[in-house]
Amino acid sequence: MVRAMRRSARITIPLPPSEAMLWFTPEGERAWAGPHWDPHYPQPDRLVGPGTVVGSDEHSTTVEVTYDLAALSASGEDALGRFAQGYDAEIRHWQTAIDQALGAGEPRGA
Repeated sequence: MVRAMRRSARITIPLPPSEAMLWFTPEGERAWAGPHWDPHYPQPDRLVGPGTVVGSDEHSTTVEVTYDLAALSASGEDALGRFAQGYDAEIRHWQTAIDQALGAGEPRGA
């Protein structure tokens, strides 16, 4: 069983860093994450936080997405195992969804 895991993946967004980061805020993700994405804020005045942007130029930004997770129960271990198995496919889906959303315009909350 999986007790703890850290997974990272990189995707490239065809926007400069200042524009690309908007797509990774909770509100910006609404433009591509699908109808199930409905963030709720424990601190309503804090809508964005620090993130990591690497490998950028004036036309594109490479974003590193990292999850550092630990299971607290046997069912949590099972959930982490499923998360780990689907992680690469999920991040590829992010790339596709963001590319499609970019064709539709600005992320909400921008």
